[in-house]
Amino acid sequence: IDFEIGFGKGVFIQGYAKRYPERHIVGIEVRKQAVDFVNHLLNENGISNVLALHGAAYRCLEDCIPDGSIQRCFVFHPDPWIKDRHAKRRVIQTQLLDLLERKLQEKGRVYVSTDVDFLWDDISNTFNKDSRFKTIDDDVFWSTDYLTHWSMFSELDKRNQFFGSFECKS
Repeated sequence: IDFEIGFGKGVFIQGYAKRYPERHIVGIEVRKQAVDFVNHLLNENGISNVLALHGAAYRCLEDCIPDGSIQRCFVFHPDPWIKDRHAKRRVIQTQLLDLLERKLQEKGRVYVSTDVDFLWDDISNTFNKDSRFKTIDDDVFWSTDYLTHWSMFSELDKRNQFFGSFECKS
């Protein structure tokens, strides 16, 4: 099982599902309209290896995903929650890493991207301070599989993009 948190317009999840029809992908998105839109596109394109759900990632991971079952988790261009008082709403936090450690298979991976420099600093610090995860190179993924609505937008806008691949040590 692969798991995408916040699939937005579904560009990545659709492309990834087409390239890897043998993989099962669960995507979770808080915006109901986006879920309906992506489900329509999946049906229209005959993509059957994706389950696109509406809800909160923490709750879905906790209640619906068995421990040790996720091979890859994707978090691309999460909302930066710019104001300091809203930082507690950011997706990548110690609480998520606690949950991912349980849900990931041995040597399961987390892939994260953003085009917001201070958010990247926060994300990479969160992972680097956590001894359960190690940073790895996975250039093949980033050059072959990675394409999202926001990555295309960032490229057009000539924004720096930041990428990280992290492996769970347990």
